[in-house]
Amino acid sequence: MSTKRRHFQRDHELMNTFLNLARRVGLLSILLCLSMPLLAAQYVLEWDPVDDPRVVNYRVYYGQTHRDYDQWVDVGNATTYTVQNLDPNTVYYFAVKADDGAGESSDFSNEVTSGSFRYVFGLGAYPNNDGQLELANMNKLFEQTLPAGWAEYNALSGATRIATGDIDGDGKHEIVIGFAKAGSGLPGGRFQILDDDFSHLAWGQVDWADYNSANGETRPAVGDVDGDGKAEIFIGLGAEGGGSLQIFSYAGGSLQSLGWTDINWPGQTWPAMGDIDGDGRAELVVGLGTGGTFLIKKGFDKTLLAAGQDPWQTELQGDLSWPEYAAQVGETRPALGDLNGDGTQEIAIGLAPYGGGYVEVFDYRLSSILSMAKLTVGWSQYNDFNGETRLAIGDVDGDQRGEIIAGLGEGGGGYAELFEDAGSGFANAANLMGPFGSSAYLSSNGALWPAFKLERVSSTGGEPITATGYWLDVLKTGTGSGTVGGGGYYAAGTTVTPTATAASGSTFAGWSPSSCGSSFSLNADTACTATFTTAPVNYTLTVTKTGTGSGTVGGGGTYVAGTTVTPTATAASGSTFGGWSPSSCGSSFSLNANTTCTATFTAAPVSTVQYALTVKTTGSGTLKSSPAGIDCSGCSANYTSGTKVTLTPVPGSGFAFTGWSGACSGAGACSVTMSSDLTVTANFRKSK
Repeated sequence: MSTKRRHFQRDHELMNTFLNLARRVGLLSILLCLSMPLLAAQYVLEWDPVDDPRVVNYRVYYGQTHRDYDQWVDVGNATTYTVQNLDPNTVYYFAVKADDGAGESSDFSNEVTSGSFRYVFGLGAYPNNDGQLELANMNKLFEQTLPAGWAEYNALSGATRIATGDIDGDGKHEIVIGFAKAGSGLPGGRFQILDDDFSHLAWGQVDWADYNSANGETRPAVGDVDGDGKAEIFIGLGAEGGGSLQIFSYAGGSLQSLGWTDINWPGQTWPAMGDIDGDGRAELVVGLGTGGTFLIKKGFDKTLLAAGQDPWQTELQGDLSWPEYAAQVGETRPALGDLNGDGTQEIAIGLAPYGGGYVEVFDYRLSSILSMAKLTVGWSQYNDFNGETRLAIGDVDGDQRGEIIAGLGEGGGGYAELFEDAGSGFANAANLMGPFGSSAYLSSNGALWPAFKLERVSSTGGEPITATGYWLDVLKTGTGSGTVGGGGYYAAGTTVTPTATAASGSTFAGWSPSSCGSSFSLNADTACTATFTTAPVNYTLTVTKTGTGSGTVGGGGTYVAGTTVTPTATAASGSTFGGWSPSSCGSSFSLNANTTCTATFTAAPVSTVQYALTVKTTGSGTLKSSPAGIDCSGCSANYTSGTKVTLTPVPGSGFAFTGWSGACSGAGACSVTMSSDLTVTANFRKSK
């Protein structure tokens, strides 16, 4: 072998060695440091050393474009380097090569970016070698296009649904790609996992052959449901999915199925994951295909799952505040993120086509799901044409409050709407994000499925944020009923006024605390509780009379329900009491309804028997009667039996009345009741 050939072979082997070693020039971390506020940034790069004695130098490359570096520096055998005096508002890309000092070097290492996150957009169906993901850096600038790793599917449809999360616990997000219905004999139920550096990590497939052949759609969500620092993967299913989801974990370099979970709702499922109660473990939120409803599963128990049982302790239901959409379309697509910086994640619900560009935000409060805000995409033409909203949430401005990223559906031109966080009132951003995708794709479909990909946990930590809004919870208690109002999420310092209105049959008893009884400034989460008591139920007893006679009745009035009442009836002279109607009024009873008791009085029969009243006098004088009949000093008159007759003495001149004898006696008034013939004598004596 010639010397020249030996040199060529040695150099070729050296190049192959460096190319193989390139995989080990891996950047382990990139730390952000700011020198003077917002004036300059420096980035600390670290990488693994290459175990080869020929390596004498590492060259650090960087630039402002993905895989296009216009700056480099040799750092010798050091495995860390700090790049200084860079613009803190610019996104940079870094990579490393190893070399032997004689002109031979490895390929580039994996690339890292100064951006703390990326936007990832899955594209919709476009049968022209599609199946692509569009990536934008944290400044919303296009960065690169990634094809899904399934060429046959890409050529037929290419629709990709994206979820991100840290499935291996390294603080950086992996990407899970779900696929639409494949068709044309392709295997269904598949999904792909890309590592945080976008390299292929694993393939997965739903363990349900019948579903995979009938439909095969996969809709991924990622979240740490067991609190071990590594997120699980939940795969929701399309039509024919029967309300089922399969759960996977990535451990030991492989994907493993943990089992299945189901919801009490048949049909398709749109899953999302997030910690809504601050316990450090993600809950499962499932959007449904009908009804405007979404379900929340809390309290995951891996032991129950392994035993083939329902792994959730609690299920709650949320409902959209748009009944027309709920009745006519009803599909709900959730996303989760901490929108107000309170340490728990809120739920944003996107809608299907004909959703009018609508988004509704909910919060988990006091074991209930409360509507927090209602938003609309700021593009009226799109809202009228399609109105579909596909959501993701992430903190895009570093204030520890998430923003809502709403990818638009077909006809959306490759755009996404960005809604500000709760501190900014969920205002629409000044401009739509995009467009993303080729011009041919934008004109033929233009839909985006967004995701927020965290590149690393921030090393700067950040200052504690000041809450920009608070909840007013208006509750009610007590034995009565009524309505309360005024509750909701308000900007800090807003003047709020809780309201309470008692229902019929109830009374409002007051507020707890009493300060809720008037308007106040809301500067903390506050609960106001209205007490309603049952008002006493009153009934009326009406006592009336009827008949030919007369008399008096009593006992009527208004009484508290259950009071014992006793109607009364007394006949007048010449009348008799004939009884009660109804007869139950004849004795005491408990009053439990408005009641009328009627007493009947009957006039006594008129007597035809006559008796004679005879009057006499001694001395000089006369007598007069009432009723009339007597006006004499000695005579008689007949009166009907029972008649009361009163006699009045009238002395003659020079005489005085001295008293009665006969039927009357004494010197007082004389009245007799005729029940027989009677005689009365008036005595007069001459005056002295």
